[in-house]
Amino acid sequence: MTGMTENKKKRKEHWRAVVKKPIEVEANAFARSLLIPEKQMRDAVEAGMTDVGDLAQRFRVSSIVVRLRAKDLGMRGHGV
Repeated sequence: MTGMTENKKKRKEHWRAVVKKPIEVEANAFARSLLIPEKQMRDAVEAGMTDVGDLAQRFRVSSIVVRLRAKDLGMRGHGV
């Protein structure tokens, strides 16, 4: 089977629509700030923990959450 199934396509389209809502964008940013406090993130990176997977494990979140939080904090590359 090649490509996405119809069900996957519908879920992906739904997710894109949800994420674009301003209230959802704000809620997601707030959640990231609670899950990965700025000081703890900066301390970890300054201590040499720059691998996204390691940071994700440390904060018990997904790697995409780490990348987005790095972007929120203005960190270059978002690969931390």
